Order: sequence, then C-alpha cells, then structure tokens
Amino acid sequence: MKNLFVRSIRWDITNACNLSCMHCYAPKGKNTDIGYDSVIKIIARIMPFGLKEINFSGREPTMRKDIFRIIKWCREKGLTINMTTNGTLMEPIMIRQIINSGINMLVFSLDGPDAETHDKIRGLGNFSKTVENIKVLKSNMDEPGSRSKIGISCTLQKFNINCIQGMIDLCDSLGVDLLAINPVSFCGSALDAVSELYVDSDDIFTGWEEICKRYKKIQPDFEIYLGIYPMEAKYLNLKHNMNLPVIHTGCSAGQTLYINAQGYALPCYMLPPVSDIVVDISKYVKYWDVLNESVQYAASIFEPFINFTVNHNHKNINGCESCPDVPVCKRCPLISMSDPDAVKRCQQTRDRIALTKPKLDPDSVLKIKPIVRHELFKNKLIINIKDGSYTSEKTFELNPFSKRIWNEMSKARSVRQISDTINKRFSKLSPEERESSLLECIDYFLKEGVISIN
Repeated sequence: MKNLFVRSIRWDITNACNLSCMHCYAPKGKNTDIGYDSVIKIIARIMPFGLKEINFSGREPTMRKDIFRIIKWCREKGLTINMTTNGTLMEPIMIRQIINSGINMLVFSLDGPDAETHDKIRGLGNFSKTVENIKVLKSNMDEPGSRSKIGISCTLQKFNINCIQGMIDLCDSLGVDLLAINPVSFCGSALDAVSELYVDSDDIFTGWEEICKRYKKIQPDFEIYLGIYPMEAKYLNLKHNMNLPVIHTGCSAGQTLYINAQGYALPCYMLPPVSDIVVDISKYVKYWDVLNESVQYAASIFEPFINFTVNHNHKNINGCESCPDVPVCKRCPLISMSDPDAVKRCQQTRDRIALTKPKLDPDSVLKIKPIVRHELFKNKLIINIKDGSYTSEKTFELNPFSKRIWNEMSKARSVRQISDTINKRFSKLSPEERESSLLECIDYFLKEGVISIN
C-alpha cells in the first residue's frame, strides 16, 4: 500500500458534550479541539485522495460554534456532509445556520419513542427538546429549494427493547427520511453499564421482528436500516417482505478514515474502543497526524490493519464454516470479535431460514424485485442490488433447469406458467423431480431476496 484512497471520513469533531449517555462509545476527553483553520487544512489535504463524504459526529458537534461554517465550506467544495447530533441545543439561530449550510443529512439521536424511555437513557427533558427541534427543522427544510434530509439514529438496549417498534410510529409522525437502529456496542461508557444495557440474542431478534411487523403494517415513507447480520436480513426480508440490506461486504477499512477532535486519524473509528476489549487489536491503533506527517507514512501504518480486515474471514469462526455466504461475508471483523452475540444471532437465524417455507399457490406470480439488476452470461448469473445508498453484488452458477426458471421469473410468470414451461422443456425428468426442483429453486431465490411473490 503506497498511497491512500479515502472515500469518506467519520470525524469526532469535538470532545465536548452536554449529555452523559451511558452507552456512548466516544471516550470522554479533556484535550482541546483543533480550530477552524486546522480542520479546513486537513480536509483540503485529504480531498485529492478521493474524498466524497464527511460524517461529523462528536461527542456533540453542535458544541462547536464553527461547525456550520465548516459544513458550508465543505458543501461549497462539493462534498456530501452528514452530521449526528443529540438535537438538544438548537436555538432558532442555529436552525437557520443548519439550513444555510446546505448539509445533506442531519441525524438525531433518539433512543425511545416516548419521553419516559428516551430520558432514562439521555436525561430528563431531552426527549421533548429533541422532538421539538426536529419538528421546527423539518418545517424549515420543507421550504422550496431545500434538499437536506433528516434521520433518526436509535441504540437498541434493555431500556427500549420492549417498545422499540414504537420508533416506527414516531419517525412516521415526524416525517423523517431515515431510521437506523443498532444494538448497543459494549465499549466506551457502555462497559461500565453492561448489566443495565445488555439484551440477549433472542430478545434482540424479537425486537427486529416487531420493528418489521410495524414497518410493514403502517408502510411509512422513510428508509429503515437495522444493524443486523446477513442471515438476519435474509430471514426478515423473507418473512416480512422487507428489502433490508443483506450486507456481504460491510467493512470499509481502506476507503474511510476516522479522525478525532485533535486531528489524528485511524483507518476505523471502532479501533480505539474495541482495542480496550480485545487486546490483540491494540497493535493496529497507530494514529496519523494528518497535518504534520506524510501520506506515505499513513499508508504504511494503516496497511497492517487493512490487510487484517481483508484477510479476516468468517469461515474461521466456529459455526460459520458451512454457511453458503461465507466466501463473500465480510462483516465488520471488530464487531465479530467484540460482540460474539451478533455472530450467534446470524448463525441461529440461518436455521430459521432453513425451516421457513414460502407460501405458494399455482397463481402466485414470481417477480424479480425492482431493486435488482441482473445479467446472465452462459450459466453465470450476476446480481446487483441497489436500494438507496445500499449496494451489493453476488454471482450464482445456474444449471440448465434453474437457468430456465430464472428466465421465466424475469418475465413475471405465475408458478403455474413456469411449471408448464418446465414440464415441456424437461419432460425426461419425472413429475416429482420437476416439482421438487422447481420449488427448491424458487425457495432459494426468495431466500436470497432477489424475487418476490405477488
């Protein structure tokens, strides 16, 4: 690795925060934040290496008086800018600054659908402040010419697991564009509150189910993202007819940078908190002083960790060896190492998928989903899925039987029509063989999330 390629930056732009959330991953620091000029110099230095997007976080980025000046400068340079905030500090003048900055998406942290739940986690009175500021901001963002979006980020934990589906109704009522829900990561402040925050695998999976049921029932306009592993996504998509991302290549190390409030960079924001839990990871925590050290030096100190993420394979994890997706599954290795429950949920869900059979009748119409692009070269089927910001690619080897079924499904045919075609084309097979092979093929593509039943 002789040089850097940096598509995006996650930047904890300040150590300051007005709240003390018990699940916060960010360490509490007393170091002084770098100033405006240094921030701009860092961005300008990294831009030639492919920079397209910056995600500002904190602790609480709105504690910086110059944050929207920074954002406006970035937008004028053509960068996509998102920011995560607790949303409690927004006076009218700040809301006008947000609008004027041209920010692409502002993500609010909300950890419950009501004040009782949220305020247990983030402090008394904070739910009403955040919700009111979302409403005011939303009304301003609805003005002609505004392209900014609003998202909600929620951390799944013991305090909200029993009411988590209520986040769907809340986000729908607020008219936001995105809801992201992730299980709590036990690092940073959360390490001191494990017993108060921990939710076991079965309860988390029940939470995912309740979220999907509610989402499908009210059919809101916003996009939803869940912090789930591939098999969990496949199962939820299959059972609830969702289009959740089945992320096979989720690790972005080598394309992203994490920068702290002092202007020092790492190839992944999870490195510092996970290194406190997994000792072997600490050898990769080598910071690059962006303003004072060469790009070549950065490439050299980041290379061992990037190689580690590239070579990390779930086939070496007990229970993952037989998974059909193991050749392409590249979920975050740091989460896999620090949160074994996440891998456990994925493995358990694989068994659920195997036991789930689609409800088909002869008149059921099978369609390739609109989010799927496909190309067939001889017996090789290349699937590209693009849904919003999510993209994924997978290749399948098809035998003549499954190839014919795929061609029929691409025409939106019913099970009866496909069966008639198969009976004519493969008359040498017994009726039992044709039927079982047809159902097996349909079952496979349904579980891969590329077709739907209508």
